[in-house]
Amino acid sequence: MSIVSDFNNIFDTHREELYRNETEWKQLIETGHPNLVPFREGMLNIGGDEVIRCALCYVPQEGCDEEVKKFRSDCNIKDLDSLLSEAEHKIAEHQGEYRVTRRSKRNELFCNCCDAYIEAFPGGADVEIPILITDVRRSTPVLTQCTPAQGAVLGLELRRQVSEIASQSRGYMLQDRGDGFMHSFPYGFAPIDIDDKKTWALDLAVRAAVRLADETVVPAPSDSKLRLGIGLSHGSTYVGAPDIDVLPNQLDMILVLGSATATVSARLSDLAEAGTAVVAQSTFEESGIDASQAGWKVETVSDAIVPAVRITP
Repeated sequence: MSIVSDFNNIFDTHREELYRNETEWKQLIETGHPNLVPFREGMLNIGGDEVIRCALCYVPQEGCDEEVKKFRSDCNIKDLDSLLSEAEHKIAEHQGEYRVTRRSKRNELFCNCCDAYIEAFPGGADVEIPILITDVRRSTPVLTQCTPAQGAVLGLELRRQVSEIASQSRGYMLQDRGDGFMHSFPYGFAPIDIDDKKTWALDLAVRAAVRLADETVVPAPSDSKLRLGIGLSHGSTYVGAPDIDVLPNQLDMILVLGSATATVSARLSDLAEAGTAVVAQSTFEESGIDASQAGWKVETVSDAIVPAVRITP
């Protein structure tokens, strides 16, 4: 049997699970879910900027219990405790109180309510989405001179800075691999009053890319500081949480698999010098940003995998 036919057989075996609840996933990521969008905006009004939130529904992960409970009641949404298993209820009763919000046991970026939502709608869809890749420039010589503990602290500080800037721009971390991170900016996460969700998301993604390139400076044991190179593009990507045993969705929850868009962004990040972002030309143009008004220097990159520009803040 040929490799091609083997692949086709494997793909056909999993096709149904990959695209279960396709409409639900397209609404969630690409067009905006009619039930989730106003809920997310309401949650943003509870607590300040310092509050740690679920990446999907924006519910505060800690604190604000009474405000969250009232808001959920006003929205006629069951309290999170109704999603607990019988065993978890017994533990909660033994502890003498229920917490209104909890982090997902499978992924700290989510709350257990969204955990249950994703379990209720396994599957996924091909959606258009911007993907931003960050990579540390010249990190290898620095890391080889670090002790393991120093390298860990360096990595944690990098994650803190990247996550803080990206999340302020509505970016959602998809993957964390060593000193590189992948973020997306789903169109469907736009506020309810935004008509052009795509332009909204691309604008945020480009501005986040430039901010990350400009502001992320990670201290290292040596005198040198680590800077990021950024790659950004948008296009069709499979996003979902398919119920397939061979996939690690128990760990990653929402997967971005086989993404040519992510590959393009990664290749663009390879061309980004420290403190710059390389952005696909179509992504930059469709963001609607006026570079001169933003005070950015923009130059064409001649040898990129797709037409692209290098932005220097």
